[in-house]
Amino acid sequence: MRPHLPLPPNRLRVMHVASGGFSGATQVALDLTVGGQAHHETLLVLRQKRRTPMARVQALREQGVPLELVTGWNHLSTIRTLNALCQRWKPDVMVGHGFPEHLLARWAAKGASVPVLVQVEHNMRERYSAFKRWQVRQLAPHTAAFVGVSEAVSGVLRDMGLPAQRVRTLRNGTALHPFAQSETQAWLQREPALFMAARFGAQKDHDTLIRSLVPLARDHGLRPALRLAGGGSARHLQAAMALVHKLGLQQQVHFLGHRADVPQLLMRHQVAVLSTHYEGMPLSLAEAMAAGCAVVGSDVAAVRETLGDGRWGWLARAGDPQAWADTLATLWRDPSAAAEKAAQARAHARLALSRERMVGEYTALFDELGGRGSASATSPKPMGRPWLSVLIPAHNPGPYLDEALQSVLAQVDTHAEVLVFNDGSTDQTAECLARWATAQETAHTQGRGPRLQVWHQAHSGGVSVARNALLAAARGQWLWFLDADDRLRPGAVAQLRRLVQQQPELQAVVVDHAVWRDAPRWKHRLRGEGHRRSLPQPSGAVPTPSALLHGLMQGGQWHVWGKVIRADAWPDHLRFPAQRVFEDLSVVPRLMAGIKHAWYLAEPLIDYRSNPGSILGSMNPAKLRDWALALDDLSTAPGFDAAWADFTVQQALRLYRVAQRLQVPLPWWPDWWAALCERQALIPQTWSRWPLQPRRWAAWLQLRRLQAQGHKGQA
Repeated sequence: MRPHLPLPPNRLRVMHVASGGFSGATQVALDLTVGGQAHHETLLVLRQKRRTPMARVQALREQGVPLELVTGWNHLSTIRTLNALCQRWKPDVMVGHGFPEHLLARWAAKGASVPVLVQVEHNMRERYSAFKRWQVRQLAPHTAAFVGVSEAVSGVLRDMGLPAQRVRTLRNGTALHPFAQSETQAWLQREPALFMAARFGAQKDHDTLIRSLVPLARDHGLRPALRLAGGGSARHLQAAMALVHKLGLQQQVHFLGHRADVPQLLMRHQVAVLSTHYEGMPLSLAEAMAAGCAVVGSDVAAVRETLGDGRWGWLARAGDPQAWADTLATLWRDPSAAAEKAAQARAHARLALSRERMVGEYTALFDELGGRGSASATSPKPMGRPWLSVLIPAHNPGPYLDEALQSVLAQVDTHAEVLVFNDGSTDQTAECLARWATAQETAHTQGRGPRLQVWHQAHSGGVSVARNALLAAARGQWLWFLDADDRLRPGAVAQLRRLVQQQPELQAVVVDHAVWRDAPRWKHRLRGEGHRRSLPQPSGAVPTPSALLHGLMQGGQWHVWGKVIRADAWPDHLRFPAQRVFEDLSVVPRLMAGIKHAWYLAEPLIDYRSNPGSILGSMNPAKLRDWALALDDLSTAPGFDAAWADFTVQQALRLYRVAQRLQVPLPWWPDWWAALCERQALIPQTWSRWPLQPRRWAAWLQLRRLQAQGHKGQA
């Protein structure tokens, strides 16, 4: 036992108590103990059970993990032992992980006058008897925070009658370094087999998964190998083996037992599955996503949340073998789509499901509750949730990235977060980000700025993949995208914060920008590049949703970085289209169509760099085709009216003229234009009125000629 030595100022002693059965809750407590040592004095306490693997306990101690065992043969003895440990070690924060450990830990800590008590609930269903519920009510007034490891679990805590203002959602995370080579294991080259890593027990539903192999073979002609890794209950394991024998699947189903090489096994398989009755926050799915597997899970609350309602995997009806068989057949029916979704899931796991992210969130929570943190006494305490997320996708920004980061980090404080996604850059981006992350970690520890969170992807997936991954990881109440070669003007963040504090009903803030050139000329100043307006009105509330949309169309300012969006106003299903440019034009009109309360700041807060190497500065036939696809998306967006149609026609003509200037043939243009007009009747009605508008007479003639070419080609 370590003595209670004097500590450096503003450090907290944090004690984590968990089960000695090495469940998922124990793994989280272990990760927080080890990961939190850079910020706090930590100690892991395990409640010893008959099945506690003492060899593993000894191995952790040899690795330097501060770990103590307490008796677990009955609850009263556990509380007495924990109380004595608290008297000796004197923790500032006691964290109880899982049921019933969080009850025992808090009773002991309350008796030892530990200042801060925290309950961490790891599951959706626990065996709360009437007496246990009485204990929960008795301990609630003395508990500073009730943490749910998923939003689903937090909902259970609120339903139990716990104070809603003290319920926090801090999602579990997993170690990602074992999966560093997952991108080198191409999905299509992996073994087309099923893999499930889960202990055998009443919570897991191995039965449904095994039974699904029968209709999978009968109805779809598929007989993949199923490999089951995990220990747990001998009774449930024997029941699963008996079912396999009864169905005659001995050659197809393999029981691997407890395996230490689960990451390597995952990276060998195409599909990872989790058949379960309920979950808290399934770390096995997080590992499978990080490994680049296509993931299928039972359609239960926490699994559905982890897979983003099917955005990063497939959901099969829980307890229904036929539904599981049909879902698996759908996955294998389109291997390319499965590989793409697996890649998206891997990117999401790196951003949103990492152990580092989890440790950072818990560290901030403990500092907040302890009232000490790492900042000085005069520094504001960090909030549980950042008020702002600045999201920066980066792909070969070159020397401009330094300026972009400097412009952001000089303005935001510990109440905000900055997220950067390095999308397969081949220049010095990784080194630049490493340098900034190191410096910013020191500044954040001293309370002088936000923590800079950085993720790297070995191969570029495109700006849409990067933006979608950043969206998934962002925790801020407001979201502000910034391109890695642009910069925020001084005072931009302070202006935004004052506004959203004064106008709490706002859902979006539209800002102006200035064009930033390394060597501006007089012609650039004459055409107003020093201040590009987004809306034709003065600063203030935008009167109606239609005024917002029509104003943006009039100026053609659909850049996502010119709009700051409240996170709950961004629809869950709305994401940037992968492998395409002009993604803003596909997404932002649909996003802004749902905004009811917007504000316009009629001054430039962003310097937009005119970069010859940007998407618009290096046009090619593929990008022109993406432009056309974006206009297709626009024509089907909600609220499409005559103003939208007029904007669409102008964009279509601009597309064609750019191609002419670049001498790029567009043989598909007439047919595409005809299909666009047929799909959206407002478009031909709009341009047919252009002969009465002298400024558009030439454009009308050109459209007539192009349409005639289309009819001639069809004939």
